[in-house]
Amino acid sequence: MLFIVVEDVEELIREFVYKSTPCISGSPGDRQTLMKAGIEKPGSLLQISRMKEMQILF
Repeated sequence: MLFIVVEDVEELIREFVYKSTPCISGSPGDRQTLMKAGIEKPGSLLQISRMKEMQILF
């Protein structure tokens, strides 16, 4: 899998599921959520905040 969306807004999760986008419900800042998503050690992580700011962490 190339990517997975980690999202804590239920309405957005439903939209991702409808569009067959790989996703998991939970806080993107929570280590346990990331582990459940199989993102223990990501090669890269793209985080987009609600304020439309974007950070790319490598």
